[in-house]
Formats: sequence, structure tokens, C-alpha cells
Amino acid sequence: MAAQTQQFHFILFPLMAQGHMIPVIDIARLLAQRGVTVTIVTTPHNTNRFRAIVTQAIESGPFIQFLELTIPCEEAGLPEGCDNLDLLPSMDWASNFFVATSMLQQPLEEELGEMEPKPSCKISDMGFPCLVNWQSESEPFVVPGLPDLIELTKAQLPGFNSSSSSQLKSVGDRIKEAYKAAYGVVVNTFELETEYIKELKKAKDDFNATQPEP
Repeated sequence: MAAQTQQFHFILFPLMAQGHMIPVIDIARLLAQRGVTVTIVTTPHNTNRFRAIVTQAIESGPFIQFLELTIPCEEAGLPEGCDNLDLLPSMDWASNFFVATSMLQQPLEEELGEMEPKPSCKISDMGFPCLVNWQSESEPFVVPGLPDLIELTKAQLPGFNSSSSSQLKSVGDRIKEAYKAAYGVVVNTFELETEYIKELKKAKDDFNATQPEP
């Protein structure tokens, strides 16, 4: 009897933003070229918005498919149709957006449980903001753990950094726990960021930081 060959199935879950969707689709192409089944999780609007890129990805091989989930805008206090970060009326709505994306966990798990072949690897976008607890709006602080000296003030941080949102803090805590539990991270980077990749690896001794290669 011939031995059965395992069919690898990668699930890619990019943040719903233009700067995240396109690199993830590129990663999907690289995986599909190696005969790996790839499912990209996104929203109906994002599928339509990136229709040309999506079509090219599908035509590049039969191994790329898309799973569409609807962001619960109303439940998260968002205006309807805000299923992409740059569709928000302003960045003041970003905390609601990240709360909304966190609500996709249960429907996503239900969909993954019914998939064939079963998922063998899940890559979730870590493009969510870290919460910085800083008292002064104008007092500069050094961003820790970086090769270069970078100073910021709380006032310079995006609007979604507000520490007043307990919901957003809960989402941030879950993101950090997922980061700790993950086997590794796929990094969209280039040669000038080599030192930062080294620092990322130092941050977790048993962590695998992988740079996709063509």
C-alpha cells in the first residue's frame, strides 16, 4: 500500500489594511508555488477591493483560496462598512476596529474546524498596537529593545493607543499571549532591518523569525 502524503494547509490572517493584505498575498503565492494549500482569511469588501491581486493569486495555482468573514461593526460600535483600517472616519475609531477584529475568533475557529485538509499552520498578523502606559503626553521616552535610539512622546502615538479602553487592553493582552505561544513569526522585511531581526530573535530565545525568500 502506498504511503499517504500529508497535504499541508496554511491559514493566513492579515490585518484588514492595504499595507498588510498585499504582502500576505505575496507570501501565499510563494507557499502555493511549493504545492501548499493556502487559505487567506479576509472580509468580502477586501476581497472585492483587491480583486485584481486576488485573481492573479488564484490563477497562479489551484492552491490558494479565500475565507470571507464579516466584521461585526455594530457590536463593536463601528459605522457599517468599516472593515478595513483605512475606511475608518478617523483613527479615533481604531480601538473599536481592533475590538471588532478580535470578535472574529469564534467564527474563524468554527470555519477552521470544518476545513479539509485540516490546517497545519496558522499565521496571524501581529500588526496590532501595543499598549503603552505613559503619564505625560509630551514627555519623551526611549522605545526599549531597539538597536537605534528612538524617542517618542505619548502625544505622537496613534489614537488607538488610548489606555482608557478596557476592551482594547483585553485585546492587547490576548495578542501578547498569542505571540508568546506562537512557534515563530514571518517578517516582511529587507536588508537594512537585519539588526532588528536579530533583536526580535533575542526577545524570545526559542523563537523563529523567518524572512520569506522568492
